[in-house]
Amino acid sequence: MNKLILSFIFLFFISSAFGRNFEFGINTGIADNTAPINHLITGEYNSKGSGIKPIFAAEGNYRFRSWKFGLSASYTKIYYYPKITQLDFDYASSYSSGEEWITYGSNKVSLAQSVLPVSLTVNRLINIGKAELFAGAAMGYCLGNNETSTSTMKLNGYTLGLNLGCAYRLYKHFGVKAQLQGNYINLKNTDKHYQHFSVFDFPLTAGVFYSL
Repeated sequence: MNKLILSFIFLFFISSAFGRNFEFGINTGIADNTAPINHLITGEYNSKGSGIKPIFAAEGNYRFRSWKFGLSASYTKIYYYPKITQLDFDYASSYSSGEEWITYGSNKVSLAQSVLPVSLTVNRLINIGKAELFAGAAMGYCLGNNETSTSTMKLNGYTLGLNLGCAYRLYKHFGVKAQLQGNYINLKNTDKHYQHFSVFDFPLTAGVFYSL
């Protein structure tokens, strides 16, 4: 969380340098990550994703004609629920049909208790009066950590993403926005290479922005 606050401050000072073409915004919302695609510790496949979890974000954007270039930082967690496969078995007749049914464990498995993706973004803008539609892509660097009963693992990696959203200017310098993102996050342990995983994360956020 401290890293996210520092990102807010950094984006705010950049906004002062670029003048009225610069926008600074804060967003919050919900997200859902998939189960790990490649996880070298557990090897869990077809497990259940995180379900609804909170996400917080800040961004600074520079507008140039019909484009918006920016820097964004967000804070979230990554976890999943492991798959449990059981064999359909009739104990009364000691007969197994050979069919399997799947349940999911009630205890979540944490992969990263905090994740801070910092990304460069580019968006194409379509203006409709006071409203604005945008779509674009992002790529950047990720930092994270995961605490266990015996140690704290430091994680780093990269993220790639797409986003789609809309914004509406309420006043000259102030407006609201909402966006949907799809991000690929790849992380590994900086100390031990066996901790390596990747997930897809889908944030849905809303927030406010201020333009100078």
